[in-house]
Amino acid sequence: MLSPHEKEKVLELRRKGYGYTSIATLLKVKKDDVRNLCKRHGLDGYWYSLNLNDDK
Repeated sequence: MLSPHEKEKVLELRRKGYGYTSIATLLKVKKDDVRNLCKRHGLDGYWYSLNLNDDK
């Protein structure tokens, strides 16, 4: 289970384009917890990272 601080950090990193594995490794949390949180906030899927790269 992620703490409120970890949740905030996960969402911040995901919005910056980090993948689930990278986020989980950086924060030392479970990848599934990262993925589930991102899904709940509409930040899931490979397409999300691609869309971020398209804006550059």
